[in-house]
Amino acid sequence: LEQAKCECHIFNGTEPVQHLNRYVYKREENLRFHSDLGEF
Repeated sequence: LEQAKCECHIFNGTEPVQHLNRYVYKREENLRFHSDLGEF
């Protein structure tokens, strides 16, 4: 089973929105993108 999970975090109205994309295969996270870091 493969899943893609996307999250969006808004801390307050003045900071940029934070995006987090996670890719899970067989219940194990194998790839993650974090918008603050800008890398996988």
